[in-house]
Amino acid sequence: MPISTISPAALKALIDSNSSLQLIHPLTEESFAQSHIPNSINLCVYEIAFEEKAKAQLDPETPTVAYGQNNSFEAASLASEKLAECDFKDIRILEGGLEGWIQKGYEVKQSAAFASSPDGRFFADLEKSRLSWIGRNLFNQHNGEIAIQEASLSFAEGHPAAGRITLNMQDIRCHDIEDSKLNQVLINHLSNSDFFLTDSHPTATFELERFEVKPKATDGTPNFDLVGFANVRGREQTITISAIIGWNPQSISVQGQFDLDRTQFGSKYGSGRFYESLGMHLVNDLISISFQLTFAR
Repeated sequence: MPISTISPAALKALIDSNSSLQLIHPLTEESFAQSHIPNSINLCVYEIAFEEKAKAQLDPETPTVAYGQNNSFEAASLASEKLAECDFKDIRILEGGLEGWIQKGYEVKQSAAFASSPDGRFFADLEKSRLSWIGRNLFNQHNGEIAIQEASLSFAEGHPAAGRITLNMQDIRCHDIEDSKLNQVLINHLSNSDFFLTDSHPTATFELERFEVKPKATDGTPNFDLVGFANVRGREQTITISAIIGWNPQSISVQGQFDLDRTQFGSKYGSGRFYESLGMHLVNDLISISFQLTFAR
């Protein structure tokens, strides 16, 4: 039998009539805990073992309805196709997905831990948090990390309200130069007045001033713009960082990447903006920064 669709009203009628039915929520365990139709079975279609679990937990002869988040995404279609390949006889996709069901005012189950926003102040788990850098010139590049000294993030009504991160600029590391002496030469170079002047300015900070929601963001793309003040080498500049922020009952995760113009903070070494005819001594003005911050709830 080909895969068909079913409306929220028709599904509700089947449930109310106690018809034999299997409801499949094919998204992650976290998504299922956040919201699902009562009596649904959580089988994540993104798992390699989806078909194996479906055969073990479901009856291929019983009518099966799969639903995703809404009609814009394809998880329900993917799950239905995989079930059809496993010889399930009657497979339907819920029109509008979970959002369509909710719009009709029908019942859903929610976990309080997921339904509530992570309001309050949280501190970074420094063992799980990282900030990495890449510096480049025309023919080469180096990469490494800068140690995070401390970081905090405050939420109000489910949105970031305040935050601050402090970096230990006297703990810059390079990962790509294996020779220990050459590695230290680069670290010394980055630490002196050519770049970050760490003896006089041992820390660098970012202070969140405000946030801007990205309304069209999809999962895996930045959902907030964080606007704030970066202080490097004792100079302060306003910067905007696009970040992905999400949470579960145990933690809050903030990740992102951006390019920092070092010359705005007084690092002129090798910059074609200030020096002519640099040749092989030219160094890109932009330093690429990426970060993964984990805050314990």
